[in-house]
Amino acid sequence: MDSYQKNIISSPSRLSKKGLESENLFVLRGARPDGIIICGMGGSGLAGMILRYSRKDTGLDLPVFSWRNYELPEMQEFGLKHPLYIFTSFSGNTEETVSAYHLAQKKRSLTIAVIATGGKLLQLAEKNHSPLVRFPAEDLTPRQGVGRMFYALIQILQAAKLISQKEFDYRHMDARKEMSLGRSLAKKIFNRTAVIYTDREHEDLGYLWKITINETGKQPAFLNVLPEMHHNEISGFEKNINPFVALLLYPPKLSPAMRKRFAVTHRMLSELGVPIVEINLSYKNKLEQVWRKLMLTEWVGYYLAQMHKADPAATPTVDAIKQFLKK
Repeated sequence: MDSYQKNIISSPSRLSKKGLESENLFVLRGARPDGIIICGMGGSGLAGMILRYSRKDTGLDLPVFSWRNYELPEMQEFGLKHPLYIFTSFSGNTEETVSAYHLAQKKRSLTIAVIATGGKLLQLAEKNHSPLVRFPAEDLTPRQGVGRMFYALIQILQAAKLISQKEFDYRHMDARKEMSLGRSLAKKIFNRTAVIYTDREHEDLGYLWKITINETGKQPAFLNVLPEMHHNEISGFEKNINPFVALLLYPPKLSPAMRKRFAVTHRMLSELGVPIVEINLSYKNKLEQVWRKLMLTEWVGYYLAQMHKADPAATPTVDAIKQFLKK
């Protein structure tokens, strides 16, 4: 068993606050923000998307926004006056996130917090006495560290008294239960461009599939939502000159209008010769569901990498871009 496979199997052990270390979180007690802006790229930004997706399960009443760029967004862009900025970087060296933190620190009046395992961001947070949650990187990839980063977000929100002290502990889950289905799905996706479709409510969950097929599975994958794709993207399959596979992520509850949208999407894509993979998004609550689906996508990515005879943890093209930007 290789290290990547071991990390998937052990992923439930990272679904709690155990193993996190914090500093200066007391600064956040009187913050009273009107929203959360999470600044993070790639796998480091996934935890923020999961928080946004499962916000009601955590008891968070504030809106959550993702910022995946340099510098900082205009607060008016999100309709906020005094948000809490949380800077997340697994390595601590994400160029865009470090630049955003620098700008926030200069403004002084902003409420900020940091999540990192090391690197420049961690050093800056320690130097400036910023509220900070850290954890060991071990041999995890950023996307495998998403559980740690999510619970770091939970710890920050609890310290700011934005959610209760409830333990959102999912260490009882078994990642091996998703292994067989993950292998089966990988065989259907192998050597095809995956197009992932769901509704707007489950878009963040669809993004988990996209990232894992891209980074772990080494294949192109793209995401869109219904009904928007009916107004443009569906036309791109009319000639079907490329090998596609469509992943339809079915929400557990659909309005009559959206049920028709999913049905006609399935019908049209099938008639245009696009293979369909159906994935049902049933769940007791969104947080439990997202961890199960994250484990499933990790297995899909792992088996895709095996079929490509590639290292599932390696991202040589991403690394080459980072090295080029340093010049």
